[in-house]
Amino acid sequence: MCLLIFLLWILDLKTKFFGGGDLGVRLYTYKPRESYAAVHTKVLRPAVTKWFVFTSERYQSYFHSTRHHILEHHPYMNVQPVVMDQHTLDVHFKQVASRNSLYNRFLGLDVKITLLVELISQHMGEHIIVSDIDLAIRRNLDPHLHHHISRKCDMVLLENIMPLHVFHNMVYIQTNKYNIGLMMIHCNTRTLQLFSSISINKDQWDEQIINKVISNSRQTVQVESFNPYSFIVTDSVDDARIPEVDLVKLVKVFRSYDKKAAIETIVNRWEGAAAPAPAAEEDD
Repeated sequence: MCLLIFLLWILDLKTKFFGGGDLGVRLYTYKPRESYAAVHTKVLRPAVTKWFVFTSERYQSYFHSTRHHILEHHPYMNVQPVVMDQHTLDVHFKQVASRNSLYNRFLGLDVKITLLVELISQHMGEHIIVSDIDLAIRRNLDPHLHHHISRKCDMVLLENIMPLHVFHNMVYIQTNKYNIGLMMIHCNTRTLQLFSSISINKDQWDEQIINKVISNSRQTVQVESFNPYSFIVTDSVDDARIPEVDLVKLVKVFRSYDKKAAIETIVNRWEGAAAPAPAAEEDD
């Protein structure tokens, strides 16, 4: 384990100081993020007022739960579902599963890309948020959104950072540059051209190809990531970072029907609400 960390550290130094190129590997030593008050600027009006959530017919009740959590902290937000056709998804998922037991369900599926192009086309000149359904949100995100808008960003995404226990310390390793489960997009010709240029084959999935296209478009499209100490991607409700963060994106380790309960667990922990103990049965 120590050897692994040492090698990753050398790769990180090579990238930073010797022009080794972007190796997609960076080390983070977790530290408490700046307090919310420290990043909070005086907000005269909301940074973004439109939030689109990918869902399907089967998960409409799940969407309403996510929408409730968004509106709890952003009451002015217009939260709309972006509904993917359930039959198309079911047929595709079965086809992918038959080819590979260790599969990404969106392998070769471009439905999200098509819908993103439509959203950007319909909202040219505006900033919008687009997300998956599996988010836990702790507080209003406007200070973060204003920060990136002030920097003239075309797009802001989550970072994929994997937690790794090393003795009694936690090291976080960047595995894949961006996670597309939460994006703030400035709808303009640059972002429209970026997503319109994406073509997915049967051996690629949307997040993988978006990372590749972004990497090749850095001269024309300004892309940043949300603060990795405030916005995290995780596969565990017991992740040690959760008590300090503003937003949690859950990933594929959970089955879809478990994610809603996992989000409620995280939200309840933030609110300090412990689940009530079952009532003891009285003897007759």
